[in-house]
Amino acid sequence: MATSINKHYDDEGLREVIGKVLSDGTIIEAVYDPASENGQLVVKSNGTLYNTDEYLDVVSGIRYRALIDPIIQSRSILLPTGYSEPQDALALIDAIKTFFRKYLDQERAVMELSARYVLMTWVFDTLPKVGYLRFYGMWGSGKSTALQTSGAICYHPQFLGASMSSPSLFRRVDRYGGTLIMDEADFENSGLNDGYHSMGFVSRVSMKNYKAEVYKVFGPKIMAARNRFGDDALESRIITCFQQATQNSSIRQVQRNKPWPEAEELRNRLLRFRLDNYHRLAEKTTRLKELEGFEPRIVEVLTPLFHATGEVNIPEPILQYIEKAQEDRIAVLRLGDEGIVAEELVKQSKLGNEYVYPGTIVEAVRNSTSISARKVGDILSGFGLEGKKVQKGFRYFLKPDRIEHLIRRYML
Repeated sequence: MATSINKHYDDEGLREVIGKVLSDGTIIEAVYDPASENGQLVVKSNGTLYNTDEYLDVVSGIRYRALIDPIIQSRSILLPTGYSEPQDALALIDAIKTFFRKYLDQERAVMELSARYVLMTWVFDTLPKVGYLRFYGMWGSGKSTALQTSGAICYHPQFLGASMSSPSLFRRVDRYGGTLIMDEADFENSGLNDGYHSMGFVSRVSMKNYKAEVYKVFGPKIMAARNRFGDDALESRIITCFQQATQNSSIRQVQRNKPWPEAEELRNRLLRFRLDNYHRLAEKTTRLKELEGFEPRIVEVLTPLFHATGEVNIPEPILQYIEKAQEDRIAVLRLGDEGIVAEELVKQSKLGNEYVYPGTIVEAVRNSTSISARKVGDILSGFGLEGKKVQKGFRYFLKPDRIEHLIRRYML
């Protein structure tokens, strides 16, 4: 499983990378010292950990070196400078929160979520899916500061500006991998829609030779934004954390382009965690009993945050956040056409009706929404209701198990 796409290949079989897991399980990670402008590879192979200028993969015959290019030298992508002693997951969470408190004034739930998201980025490629983290608020609310502070300690953070186009975005993800750090992320693109699962790819036709080019866009993404996305499916994959302007005079100012020893130390500690725990976590499946009964997409997005920590119990502030997110999610669902139709189906079932016609639903919900019988039919089919063509039109049967599913999904 590769942590990032190979960066350079020449006739001598040399590839420059910033991170990769080889077929024999060897992990190689680039480290870079901005002061000396020197880069090396850290190698974890068969339990042995060491630094080297070049690593030969005896299976493929390919030689690997650290990729140190202008993007990395300009600190648009931040790498560790080395690795620390072995690290405990929960001790790292505490260290991350201590770091946050110096620069951020956040609600406890936001800080707990953000700290776990940062840790998750260092092992994201052991997961089938990852959600996105968004700091949401108006200008002056501190969302950009939260973005820079959390981004500085993520796995291979790529700091992108608001001017970056969609094609540039997914090309950067494909080339460097890691975590996208996106300020003023008030735009939608295919890199976001497809980048939440490990098989997420974007395909484009090259204007040079008209051949298809495929870009891998899977990876964690942290955003700062003033507006929500119009795509409900994309919105459902985002952990939204509200930021408010601080009145705390002890909060320090963030200056990302200057040396930041605290962030550097944490990146080195987090790299060691990745090196020591990658293969264990790649074999692990995480399920949390406390998330049973919550809306499936909420479970899908939040479960990965506990994959690396190994926590059995969810901290109370996060649990309260999840409960509120569930309420908000259900409210949005119930206001849409699907939610309105679902509510009417439950009513019809409680009246003892065994089937409904789309036209009956249209008439019943006309005060709530303007919807066609054809669209109602599509919604009923999407709910898994069996349809049968009769003289009057299509009749859909109200199966008890499907009605129970709608009751749970929409909290009716």
